[in-house]
Amino acid sequence: MGEINQITQLIAEFKEQVYKWKNIYEELLLQDLKELYNSKIEVKQAIVFNNALLSIDPKKIKYILVGDNPGKNEQKEGIYLCGRAGERARNFFEKELVNNFNEEVLVLNKSPIFTMRTRDIKELSEHGEFVKESQRYMADLVFNLHSVNKNMEVFISGFAGCRCSKDGKWLKQRKNNGGYYKSQILPYFFAQLKNNYTNSEMEVKIYKHFSNNHFSKDIKKYNKRDSEIRCVLNNIGSKYFRELMGDINYHSNSSV
Repeated sequence: MGEINQITQLIAEFKEQVYKWKNIYEELLLQDLKELYNSKIEVKQAIVFNNALLSIDPKKIKYILVGDNPGKNEQKEGIYLCGRAGERARNFFEKELVNNFNEEVLVLNKSPIFTMRTRDIKELSEHGEFVKESQRYMADLVFNLHSVNKNMEVFISGFAGCRCSKDGKWLKQRKNNGGYYKSQILPYFFAQLKNNYTNSEMEVKIYKHFSNNHFSKDIKKYNKRDSEIRCVLNNIGSKYFRELMGDINYHSNSSV
């Protein structure tokens, strides 16, 4: 099977997987989400597929951009990254990296489960196994797509609480039971991502989230020499990736 067909097949399998999840979990998740938000918003769907994937041309894809999870606009429109943070991401990509975001950037999330705030996923404890399963699936999907075309760059947006800002360590676990701390919102995605890329020659780039200007502030913080933006991105993204992988001997380029 050729590269184009493999990417198309993986997208089709993702759509089918969302359909299967909906048949099992959608009704109960909708009830819990409506209760969580006290019917303050219209919850159209709890498990969201990115319909924009169906019209993307695999030959034109340059980046895989991975956000957190679908928010209010995403669950309404059925398209990932169409909220405020998504607008910032699109603007940055079209200014610095691509000519046409919709054609050159394949957008995924760390979780397909809708919540108003990403941290609200932790409130869905009754659906714990599905929460874990879906994050691991998304990490596998990222890796499988990347494996088909290693020239695509993977841009992970946001730590989802899984990196400690004090020491740069990822995925800290409790000593008593080995579970992740509650502050780590999407740990199963990052744990599976780490597992997938261990012993792989491929590398992803990890950055702070576009929301609240976290990403732009980080760029300014590390770009002390007014370097070319792609060089800055490469060094920052590699720094956080190597931290995740536990490469304690890794040091980012001094120009960052």
